[in-house]
Amino acid sequence: MYIKAGDRTPEVQINPQSGEVTFSGESYPENAIHFYKPILDKLEELFLNKTPLQFRFELIYINSSSLGMLRNLMSTVNQHAQQGLSATVLWQAYEDDDSMREMGEDLQELFPAITFQTQILKD
Repeated sequence: MYIKAGDRTPEVQINPQSGEVTFSGESYPENAIHFYKPILDKLEELFLNKTPLQFRFELIYINSSSLGMLRNLMSTVNQHAQQGLSATVLWQAYEDDDSMREMGEDLQELFPAITFQTQILKD
């Protein structure tokens, strides 16, 4: 699955063979549920196949409705990880972006069954 970045939406790539899932850019769609629903549906297929998942997030902005959808996504991943699914997250944030770094830290605390790694990027 590939979703090209839009004016208000991130680029999303899901490789069902490798389990790699990438979100990059900005996320503030007018309807976050409409944007994220097909992504959640595709991930459900991977959960059913017990595909190990490796997420990479390089988001430079995310609004509250997108963050809610991201929390829903991570909650579902966390539930599957508690049942033995391998799930890792690489959370990338720019060194001067405290809010994105803290968002990754918050997600790590909320979803302990997922292995998180934070990578600080240089501008």
